[in-house]
Amino acid sequence: MDTQPILSLIREEALQAAESARAQALERAKVIREESLRSSARMFESAKEDAAHEAEQAQDRLRRLRELEDRKYALSARRELIGKVFDEALRKLHVLPQGEMAELMLSLIAANAQGDESLAAGDINDGFYTQAFIQKANQRLTELGRPGRLVDAGGRVSGCCGIVLRSLESQTYCTVEALMESGREGLEQKAAALLFGNEAS
Repeated sequence: MDTQPILSLIREEALQAAESARAQALERAKVIREESLRSSARMFESAKEDAAHEAEQAQDRLRRLRELEDRKYALSARRELIGKVFDEALRKLHVLPQGEMAELMLSLIAANAQGDESLAAGDINDGFYTQAFIQKANQRLTELGRPGRLVDAGGRVSGCCGIVLRSLESQTYCTVEALMESGREGLEQKAAALLFGNEAS
């Protein structure tokens, strides 16, 4: 019996099956490769977007840091300028004419004295401080319904301009330095508004 035709048929079928398997493998490889390329492209685009977003955030952080530094510098410069304005104002108060200084101190005494304290003048621009000044201060307190028994404590208080009220319990500085300091916050805001206008806020 001749088996050659059967063997040929089997071989042909095997070759066809192998060719079909190879074609399927090639097609599968092609699909996998294309999917891989698409996935890589998506990952690349995502990475680009992430990098762009991070770069934008970094630029925003740098911009905010620059703005913060600029603002800090501007605020520092403003404070320095306002400080100079206050220093100049204090220097001018230190050289007020005697009559104006006396009237200013009488007003501060009237606002702060109980009427039985002792007085000590500061050693800056103290020419206004005389017995006549003490008499006027007592007279003003009497007019306000308070005891007019202020007396001279003797000596001078170093480094200030004005009057120090002394009692057994405390002492009150009726000085131009204390006057400037007590209203400094509000005065600084007003000074900033005058110096910088709308930029002061």
